[in-house]
Amino acid sequence: MLYEAPVDNLKCLMRSCTVLSRSGLYRFFSSQLTQAQVDFLINALASQRVLDIDEQDYELIWFHRMGLKTSRLRPEYVKAKIRAFWVIARVGCDAILDVTSLDHPMQFSFIANTLDENGEERYIPYDIAVCNTVDIAKTVVVSAYIVGGRDYAEDEFINYTDAIGATPEAVAAVIRAGNE
Repeated sequence: MLYEAPVDNLKCLMRSCTVLSRSGLYRFFSSQLTQAQVDFLINALASQRVLDIDEQDYELIWFHRMGLKTSRLRPEYVKAKIRAFWVIARVGCDAILDVTSLDHPMQFSFIANTLDENGEERYIPYDIAVCNTVDIAKTVVVSAYIVGGRDYAEDEFINYTDAIGATPEAVAAVIRAGNE
């Protein structure tokens, strides 16, 4: 990620994502930190009022809004963000440069670094959407066409939609929309 210190990366990540699951954070930082160390950072940042631990669901960690009068996300959006973050968590903090929250129906955009066939480092952007209805899947495809054209929508969005565990109907809608 952007910073050398894991605590700064956690703050940056939470600022971008608003709400994440504790288990997703464990997975994301697993190459650098133990679960106990992640818990320590979460608790330290919560005591500094940078993060909030959900009162009803200990698993959820929220970015603290510093006294701003903003309501929390609706439960269905929280679920979508948590599901989408698992893709990022599986990639891990060593390969992620930055994460940005996107507007519905998209959840996140992130930049991952990888080595190309010549051994040179490349940075590749990815977008993640959780498509649990046909209408959301169609909206994502239209957005992909607007952003990157037909090839981008077919090659990238179908793969990531499927990877997150979209319903078969939603994946079929994406494929149909891509062929229209």
